[in-house]
Amino acid sequence: SEKASSSTKKYVAGKDYKITYNNTDLIDKSTITKALDANGLNDINDLMDTSEDGGDMAKVEVYYNKDKNLLVERLFKNGYSGNQDSARVVYDISQGKIPDNGADTDSHYLDLPLVYTWEKLTK
Repeated sequence: SEKASSSTKKYVAGKDYKITYNNTDLIDKSTITKALDANGLNDINDLMDTSEDGGDMAKVEVYYNKDKNLLVERLFKNGYSGNQDSARVVYDISQGKIPDNGADTDSHYLDLPLVYTWEKLTK
């Protein structure tokens, strides 16, 4: 089993990708992790995977909407330009899931505090 676990960890934090937590006084890391798990955004191998069925991500940003108790996740695919995200996902913390109604993904994340960033370092 030791061999299997090492083979799934083919990407190294700090070398292939970087994770940054901000504003940890506002929201704890476990809540962010739970939200990322719900969307498959904690799977580093998938995020780094550039094949057709992979995540093909360059960057993931998570913003915290304290008033609505939501996390707004901005996904940037490889090749994105400027500040144009490829997709946005909202996670409802009180429900512990992505809302069925798909919540307003344009909810004004720009005024919200950035709480988490995942960035691909290798080209």
